Amino acid sequence: MSRLSLVLNLLYKRLVDLLSLQAVDAQAAAVGALYNLAEVNMDCRLKLASERWAVDRLLKVIRAPHPVPEVCRKAAMILESLVSEPQNRPLLLAYENAFAEILFFDGKYSDTFARILFELTSKPNSKVAIARGIWGM
Repeated sequence: MSRLSLVLNLLYKRLVDLLSLQAVDAQAAAVGALYNLAEVNMDCRLKLASERWAVDRLLKVIRAPHPVPEVCRKAAMILESLVSEPQNRPLLLAYENAFAEILFFDGKYSDTFARILFELTSKPNSKVAIARGIWGM
């Protein structure tokens, strides 16, 4: 594993750890950095989606009332970027119920979560994914 790869893995882990802090400025900085990384390329999206706790903590930021609405919007857009990668869909399918809950109960981000759910269930070879999401297979 190259030195750059090790540094990036540590960076993702630390940024995800910052999401769990109660300090809103630390959360905002972490979301901003993760947003920029997720927009860069496929490797960044794959690493972030496989980072333990990343999706849970992004969802927590979205659900918690954050004083800066832009932070929540960027967190939702990170999730949308992650689901755009076919390799991430099986990982993100486990969060289908959480995505649907936000879709129906939080009007501010319903359009983003509608796109996320569409991406999860409408792409080719998604029949297995749909069954897995519905039946918990």
